[in-house]
Amino acid sequence: MGAHLLINTLMSLSERMENQREQGQTGATFAPKIKMSMSWIVWEEQTCDQIDRLYRAVGSRIPLRTMWMNRTIKLLDFAGKCHVSLSGKQTV
Repeated sequence: MGAHLLINTLMSLSERMENQREQGQTGATFAPKIKMSMSWIVWEEQTCDQIDRLYRAVGSRIPLRTMWMNRTIKLLDFAGKCHVSLSGKQTV
């Protein structure tokens, strides 16, 4: 879908440039600055989907961290398997 949108935009770029308008200031906000404190995973409080979104949002800049055996562990990769039950059978 993104590729089609990109091609469509590039094909009509001159027309889009003629009709451009500046974005209004009303309702505009700034995203918060990414901080180390955002990278903590608390398994009991976050769902797999939330952890996946956290990884995609800050994981390239700050490794996600968690506690394991009273030590801080950095998670350098996240598989993102969000629908796995304790029995090992995948759910939808």
